[in-house]
Amino acid sequence: MSFEHASNPSDDNERLRLNNAMQIGLMRKYFGFDAQNEQKLQWVKKYGLEFHKLISEQPELLNMFRDNPDKTLEQAEEFLYLRHKKEK
Repeated sequence: MSFEHASNPSDDNERLRLNNAMQIGLMRKYFGFDAQNEQKLQWVKKYGLEFHKLISEQPELLNMFRDNPDKTLEQAEEFLYLRHKKEK
């Protein structure tokens, strides 16, 4: 996954594209590469709000994701899954 040709992430369309790509990457890692639609919906219900909070609190993650998707997904996983576990 590479975003070498991505325009400036401050552009709303680019931010949305990176945001969506990051969520899809997290879903694929969580369920395996070929997550089914029902599994994607499960992930969104369980982690979607936390993902939104994460990006709101740390918008630089979109830049990081563009430049280094794998490392950024690992960081997001730690944040999302540990935070979600603590809130239960």
